[in-house]
Amino acid sequence: MTDIRGALAHQSETLNMVADRQLASDREHQRILQAIESGDAAGAQAAMGEHLTAVGVALDSILSQ
Repeated sequence: MTDIRGALAHQSETLNMVADRQLASDREHQRILQAIESGDAAGAQAAMGEHLTAVGVALDSILSQ
């Protein structure tokens, strides 16, 4: 599990650096966390979906170069 977490953290850092997504990613994670903390499951699901879509777009833009 530790290896998987490390790999995901490295991938996330690389994507944020290459695609200049750090600020956007931080804001997306904050929205996810706020929804979870307030007990808003639908809001958390929507925020996570938006985050994953944004990550996909960033990854596609890197891979298409």
